[in-house]
Parts: sequence; structure tokens; C-alpha cells
Amino acid sequence: MYNGYALEYNAHWGDEPSKPLLDKSMESMIEEMDNGGVRYGVAASRPWAGVTNESVCALAEEYPDRFIALAAINGENPFVKGIDDAIDVVNKFILNGPCKGLCLEPGFVPDVKWSWRPDDKRVYPLYEYCQENGVMINYTWGNIGAKNFIELYKPEYIDQVAADFPDLVMVLNHAGWPYIVEHLGIAIARKNVYLGVDDVLAPSMPGYELFVTATNRALKEKMIWGTCFPIGSGLKGSVQAIHDMGVSDEAFPYLMWLNAEKVLGL
Repeated sequence: MYNGYALEYNAHWGDEPSKPLLDKSMESMIEEMDNGGVRYGVAASRPWAGVTNESVCALAEEYPDRFIALAAINGENPFVKGIDDAIDVVNKFILNGPCKGLCLEPGFVPDVKWSWRPDDKRVYPLYEYCQENGVMINYTWGNIGAKNFIELYKPEYIDQVAADFPDLVMVLNHAGWPYIVEHLGIAIARKNVYLGVDDVLAPSMPGYELFVTATNRALKEKMIWGTCFPIGSGLKGSVQAIHDMGVSDEAFPYLMWLNAEKVLGL
């Protein structure tokens, strides 16, 4: 994110880069969070991109009042190292470590050949283990960053997992965009599914009004705010944009922290 991608993305949307993106310092990051009124940042591991489980654990341990860590499986998909290895990650970094959940990225991988369907039965032992131990799963699920995204993010794939594991807490980052209505429906129907709205909850994204309506009404307790930081012009502007788009005063605390507190077990 800090090595070119975020700058390219910002240039595409016309956003000025924030100070932490330019100087890459923790001092700037903390200052950015303070200016935006952000108490906690959630740092997700992404081993295939060089962000290791050990590194996000170290961040959370050094800054326990500012950062929350999420672990990720080793390899580009669950089959590279195997399901037993994925379960070992859960044991080491979540059940016996500081991480608050497990990241899975079925479509967002370096090469489309590594993509996988979340309803692949070979992954079910991992889901079963997470469900039994109360481990939340945070999916990268939606948006156009993945190749073949129309095929990879079909709603029925993730809905099948939610139905088969009704006590497995699942957060779908990017909220399944562009399948907006379908995923809103899944979040209404499945008590265990939450939608993470980040860069898809922005006036530049088609359909963002549907997310605002859902946040204010039917899905007030199911929507979770994110930023995709360091993409975007800064955290303060991201927070202000939520007000400007029409999120109600009643729904605002649920979107911005209450729902996140619930799924992260804070």
C-alpha cells in the first residue's frame, strides 16, 4: 500500500496524499489518527504482500491503545500450506496471541490462479474450528482490485458459508461491491454476516446511497466503517464524509465503533 499502489489510486480519484503516506512515519500516523478522532486502527496481516503476522502482532503489542491486529493464513490461498497450517495460525496468533480475528482473501491475490471460492468444502474444517473457538473471519470480499471480480465475488458463495456456519462471525470488507443489493440482503438474512464499508461508501462509488440507507435503517447494527488508509486524502476527511453523505446521528456510533467493538470482542 505504501509502495506506489496508494499513490496511484489517489491520483486516479483526485485525492491528495496524506502526510503518513508521504513520510511513512509512526509519528505522522498517530497524528493523523488523532486529527481524525480515530482511537483504534485495525492492522491486517497480508503475508503474500510482505505484511507478516509477526509484524502486525509487534505493532499491536507496541501500541496496544492504538492498534488492533488481524492474522492471515500463510500462502496465497488455504491450500498452499494446507488447512492444518491455517488452523495453526489461528492457534498461534489469535487464540494464543494478540490478534482479534483471521483475514481471508479469496479473490484478492497476486495471480488469479491462486483465487479460490469461500464455499470450497476443503476450507470447511478451518471454518468449523473458528466457529467452535469464537474466531471472527474478516474477508476481502468485493471491489475491482481482484481480477475476474464478477466471478469471484458472487453472493451465493459467501451466503452458503454463512448458512453452513451460522455462529461464525463474518465481516465482508468492501461489502460485496458491485453486488450491493444482494449482499445487503445476505446481511439482513444472516445474523452472523456484517458488511465492512470502506472505499465503497464514498460519493465516487456507484450505489453508495444504498449503503447509506442500509446504515440508517435495516442494517444499523451490521455495518462497519473502514478507510482503506493510506488510500484517500486523510482520516479527518473520511470521517467528515460520513456525515456529509447523510448517515444519521443515531446510526453514526454503530457504524463507526459499536459494531466493530462487538465483532472484535473489545
